[in-house]
Amino acid sequence: MSRKVTTLKLLKQSTYDCHIRVENRLDLLSPGLTQERYIAILAAFYGFYAPLEAQWRRFGEQSVCRSLFQNRLKIPLLYNDLVSLKVEGSTIASFPLCSYVPQQKTFMDVLGTMYVLEGATLGGQIIMRHLSNHFDFMPKYGGTFFASYGEQVAAMWRSFTQLVGSIEQEQDIAHIVTAAVQTFDTLDQWLEERQL
Repeated sequence: MSRKVTTLKLLKQSTYDCHIRVENRLDLLSPGLTQERYIAILAAFYGFYAPLEAQWRRFGEQSVCRSLFQNRLKIPLLYNDLVSLKVEGSTIASFPLCSYVPQQKTFMDVLGTMYVLEGATLGGQIIMRHLSNHFDFMPKYGGTFFASYGEQVAAMWRSFTQLVGSIEQEQDIAHIVTAAVQTFDTLDQWLEERQL
């Protein structure tokens, strides 16, 4: 079995329980999802993603990081969705930000966190189909975050997993897994605090 398969399987197994907790908490496929709750979810994601993406800037000078981050930042998508749903820019600027997101001190931290956030783009395709049927304004308004990479989602995921699969040191792989679990657990705590 290749290192790539082993690492990804380990990540999936290690994050399974916390992943399910977050999915159940959000309940985005609920037929009772309201526009108000949907906006609250986007706002919570904004408050979680913003401090993480800000931390990634310190790695931006490394060529591997530049190519990794290129076209993967989600804050512009979340901002556009919120504005298209009539949330004022001044309101978005005042959103609380999660002050205890996992610290991105090493590139392995970044990969672990990105495993969670990039993995969400795969589920986002299913969520987007539901939202398009549920809200008549989708996907043109308010759907760019969950639509994310559109037809490129598989290619973007593949390029990310190839990078993760290239990590060979056992301690680095363990570091990635720990960061992924911490990211899911922190997101779950943050969503609970936002009463979601």
